[in-house]
Amino acid sequence: MGKLNVVSLDAHPRGDSGVLRWSWVKKESDNTTTALSLVGYKVSLTVKANQYDTDESDDTAVEGYDNTLWRVDIDCDNSTDMHGLDPAEGKVLFPMPKQATWITPGTYWIDIVVENKASYRTTTVFLGKIEVQGHPTNRRTTDHTDDFGDITE
Repeated sequence: MGKLNVVSLDAHPRGDSGVLRWSWVKKESDNTTTALSLVGYKVSLTVKANQYDTDESDDTAVEGYDNTLWRVDIDCDNSTDMHGLDPAEGKVLFPMPKQATWITPGTYWIDIVVENKASYRTTTVFLGKIEVQGHPTNRRTTDHTDDFGDITE
């Protein structure tokens, strides 16, 4: 597997609900792309404050993988998780609930990992950054969980 480049995603307002769209594709030699099937996979989006699993102040390793701000797990064979998308087309919608984005404004690190449900083998397929922006009047209006309903377009 080649080196993954870090991609900067758009900014997202703090405390707002949202959806992060992602497609698993293979770039061909002629620069076209081919969708890779997500049938039989789970996909996880993880958002963290630091790029690496270390404490920057003393470079000690953080145990486990629970040092995340939020994580979204999608079972690509579960029609509810796929929001009407066909997993064979390699497209996923990661819901970002307002409770997850209610964090200190700044730049945060994202990775996307796919897991083969038969072999349990995992592969990191995306590394990126997202900027969470504050604004003068943002505030949580409710602590209720977001209801995304039908979020396909």
